[in-house]
Amino acid sequence: MPPVSFEPAPPGSPASPFPWSLARAGQFAIQLCPDAEARQRGVTPEQLLTVIEMALTSWLRVTPWRRSCWQARREVRTALALEAERARARWAAHVADCDAETNLG
Repeated sequence: MPPVSFEPAPPGSPASPFPWSLARAGQFAIQLCPDAEARQRGVTPEQLLTVIEMALTSWLRVTPWRRSCWQARREVRTALALEAERARARWAAHVADCDAETNLG
């Protein structure tokens, strides 16, 4: 299986904080959601990371001696924690904006 590559968003795509719009491995491709709030079509970073973490966990049951799988799973779990923190921060900012609008009115 060839390594996964991430392709840039084509010109004219919606503005995105992510530098890619498609994950590809050989003939397989997954459209990634360009919106950090997951309001557009495609797989979100959290969904992709969760599936990868589940696959690595399953693979480690079969090959527990593979250090690279353990390391990859740790890195994916770290990425998931960072995504969760990003989502919490965005939600807190949204709530603060709503509270500010309520206080002005």
